[in-house]
This record gives sequence, structure tokens and C-alpha cells, in this order.
Amino acid sequence: MMHTDYSRPTQLDEACASLASQGNECALLAGGTDLIVRMRSRARQPKLLIDLKAIPEMQGIVPLEGGGWRINACVSMHELANHAALQAAYPAITMGAAAVGSLQIRQRATVGGNLANASPCMDTAPGIIVYDGQLRLRSVRGERLVPAASFFRSAGKNALEPDELLLAIELPPPGRKRSSFDKIKRTKGHDLALVNMAK
Repeated sequence: MMHTDYSRPTQLDEACASLASQGNECALLAGGTDLIVRMRSRARQPKLLIDLKAIPEMQGIVPLEGGGWRINACVSMHELANHAALQAAYPAITMGAAAVGSLQIRQRATVGGNLANASPCMDTAPGIIVYDGQLRLRSVRGERLVPAASFFRSAGKNALEPDELLLAIELPPPGRKRSSFDKIKRTKGHDLALVNMAK
């Protein structure tokens, strides 16, 4: 089994520098609900694991100047699903977060990890796309905003460059837009989506 080094930076610039120096040889750890499974099965064997949870800029849900909200990438599904202001303003997003796995999974899984995986069955993306959300990406070269609708390229593929991390999701004011989320699963209870949708 390949040896994996572990890093837990407390500064965003430090994480970006490590990512720039290691590129595809490293993996980013937020909730770890998918990554750890892949590492245990040896489907993914990074040389360096960068734990993002101690970086303050990657935590929390904060209002934006002029309206709208910023959901930082390490926010858990549980926190997102139970945020009262977002429940009122962006129901499809919080409903999608509430549909992820079990309570235990929602306590660990993060919105950033869910989006970065670019899985066809992710539950948070439909609502974020409906509300014209943008994803803020960060690297040593700076930051850029990518519309959520163009972030996903194909199953497991996204617009992130090897030296970039997903920093946050930025949502414009919802205006009069109303939404809902639904998910069709293979079985009752906790399961991955066959189809999920927001409108």
C-alpha cells in the first residue's frame, strides 16, 4: 500500500501552495465520506492528503453584500439543510442537502465535496443550478468564479484545474423565484439517486 502523508493547514494560502506543488499526487479532505471509501478500496492512493477543515475561510454560511449568500465548501450537509434563512430563500438547495444519506453521513459530508465529486447522483447541484449559483475556485494564481451550470463536464469530471480547490458557493438573491427538490431512488430509505431534480 502506498504511503500517504497528511497535512492539516490552517491558512488557505498554505493549502493552495501544497496543492500547487503536488497537483494530481494529492487529495483534498473535507468530509471524506467518498474519499476515505476510495482510499480503503485502493481506488485512490494519494501521496499527500490535505485536510481543509481547519481553514476558517472554508467554514460557515454568510450573507453577501447586496444580498445573496455564500456557502463555504466545508459546510456540512446537516448545517446546510438546517439553515433557517436558506430554507426560506432557497428551499431546493436545503431539501437537496437533507436528502443526502443518513444523519451520520450528513454530519460529515460537505457541500464542497459533494459538488467537486461531480457524481451524476449528487443532491446539492440541481438546486444550486436553479438559483444561478456560482462556484468560487481558488489557487496560488488567484480566484475565479464559474457558473454551477458549466462546472460539471461529465460523470466525475469538473472544471477544477489540478492546482485549484473549491472555496465556496455564491448565490444571488432569490428574488421571487420559488423552488422544490425531489429524488427518485432504487429503494426506500437512504440510497443514491436514480434521478434527482429541482425546479
